[in-house]
Amino acid sequence: MLYPGSRFRMADDLPEAYVRQVIDAQRGPYVNIAWQGGEPTLMGIDFFGRQWS
Repeated sequence: MLYPGSRFRMADDLPEAYVRQVIDAQRGPYVNIAWQGGEPTLMGIDFFGRQWS
């Protein structure tokens, strides 16, 4: 491990806050968001089962 103890993950509340800010900043009727960064399967099944309100 290059970075012992670091999980390189967003805090649980950050994705929803980020998406809300991006949507609020747009002038048009459509918003496209593409997430990049790392191997998605490393997040584990529990991560993908979450639902943000």
